[in-house]
Amino acid sequence: MGKKSAKPTSVASQRPKSDQKERKRSSYSSGDIVAELQRWNLRIAQVKDDGNCFFRAAADQLEGASGDHMALRQKVVTFIRSHVDDFEPYMEDGETLDRYCKRMSEDGTWAGYQEQVALARLCSVAIRVYQAGQPVWTIKPEYPDFPQDSPAIHVSYHDGEHYNSVRRADDHTSGPPLPIAIAERLPTSAEKAAARSWGPAQEELVMRGTGCYDDPAAVQQALEAAHGNPDQAIEILIEQLASAAVPSSEGQGRRIEQAGPQNAKEKKSKLQVAVGKKPARNRECPCGSRKRYKNCCGPSDAAAARRQAKGSVEEPSVQGMPAIYV
Repeated sequence: MGKKSAKPTSVASQRPKSDQKERKRSSYSSGDIVAELQRWNLRIAQVKDDGNCFFRAAADQLEGASGDHMALRQKVVTFIRSHVDDFEPYMEDGETLDRYCKRMSEDGTWAGYQEQVALARLCSVAIRVYQAGQPVWTIKPEYPDFPQDSPAIHVSYHDGEHYNSVRRADDHTSGPPLPIAIAERLPTSAEKAAARSWGPAQEELVMRGTGCYDDPAAVQQALEAAHGNPDQAIEILIEQLASAAVPSSEGQGRRIEQAGPQNAKEKKSKLQVAVGKKPARNRECPCGSRKRYKNCCGPSDAAAARRQAKGSVEEPSVQGMPAIYV
């Protein structure tokens, strides 16, 4: 038999290890996480990926670029040793706490959740962890001695294997980071679209139910408030339209009297506006249909009141017309 052919070698494996490591390191400061941090007005401050990255990132946050990560590691391990009852129940694979602490005190040992909790308690800081495509994870231990108004340190977590420090976008200093004031991040257009639980069909239902064809923005706001439920959106919008048509502090609404079965021209112009008490939306409609007001005359009355408020309905002078309440 002939010689076995050699196994193909990947292009990546042919590159020098130093080149591969540099490419990997550069990926930690690019991609989705960078764009997400920019929306918070933050940036990544890279630290060395040598197994000490969490302690390096934390040291940068607490002391600046010159922070001693090994000294911080030893302090955290000492804290864990002195709080056996808090950490021993979380040991895995039969490892004793003593053995765990010996391993964790060694240079290059990856830190985990226990070290993060211990550091937060030791330094009285919350830890905000930023990850691509994930909500911000805040580590804030619930212990009686932990201050609720504690400051926060900020780190990013990449691909489940590396931490970096996170600073303000305008902070390029080497000392302790400039203070970060966390404001509510505005959602992107893609996030808004993903969160929307309705479409044109639901908007059309609300428009039909309220007569609000000329204000799609109001329809969309009502659907958003109703979490996409058209029936609830109709109720919300009817209430808003009626309140906007006749502002009142006594719960009084407009009473729009509409023409009866006269000819079409007369019916169009014969409206009379008076002040009366607005019926509840879930009560029987005053038109006599025995339906609830919100499912009967409510939508058309709200639309009529809205048009009246905008001056698009002619003021009538004719008496003796049945009343509609909005």
